[in-house]
Amino acid sequence: MNDLGIKFKATVNELEVLESGILLLIGNEVVFNIDSLEIKLIFSLEADENKKPHYSGQVENGVLVINMYNFKDSSLGDGINTPLEIGVVNGRSLSFIFYINSHDTNNEFGLKEFKYSFLLGNKNDG
Repeated sequence: MNDLGIKFKATVNELEVLESGILLLIGNEVVFNIDSLEIKLIFSLEADENKKPHYSGQVENGVLVINMYNFKDSSLGDGINTPLEIGVVNGRSLSFIFYINSHDTNNEFGLKEFKYSFLLGNKNDG
């Protein structure tokens, strides 16, 4: 329910949109907190400048850390086109999808337009 008391719900391929937005990033980190789940994205460059943008993730001290590599030269955009399942919230699978445009490719941590959605699956009956 929104601030006006109007019910609103969006679904994409049977996944409920929990949150969706655009952030303008001027640094190399962004942190999301969803209930007790903390998700930290860290943008960095690898030494091999020919490597394409990619990501990897691991849990560190209870925080899901997703390393976002080589998203510097993405003026046309890079991201994932299939939701990535990253956890469970209130018995429902939590997935994440993103798309990034870089607007200052002369600066390692220049302005990035970060579009994201967090999606919820059906209630787990198990």
